[in-house]
Amino acid sequence: MLEKIRLPARPSLRGNHCQGCSSQFTFINRKHHCRRCGGLFCGNCTRQIMVLRGQSDSSVPICDPCRKLEEAARFVLRRGMDTRIDPGKEVQE
Repeated sequence: MLEKIRLPARPSLRGNHCQGCSSQFTFINRKHHCRRCGGLFCGNCTRQIMVLRGQSDSSVPICDPCRKLEEAARFVLRRGMDTRIDPGKEVQE
C-alpha cells in the first residue's frame, strides 16, 4: 500500500507553481509548505491537517500525498504487517 503513494518531487525554494495543482503563486495565492515533506503547495492543496508523530501535539497542514501516507502508516501500525494480501492467493468472499 505504501509503495503505491508517490510524494511530489522536492521543490526549489524559488518554486513559482503549486506541486499539487500547478497553479501559479501570486500575492493572493500564497505558498504553503507541507509540514511532512516540505513541498510547496497553494492553500487549497494543504487544507488537510493532521497531528504528525514526532512533532508537536497540534495539527499542522500537510499535502494530500502525505495525508495518504500517514493514514496508511497508521493503519499498518494499528493492524500490523500481516494485513497485506499475498498476490498469489485468491481472496475468499
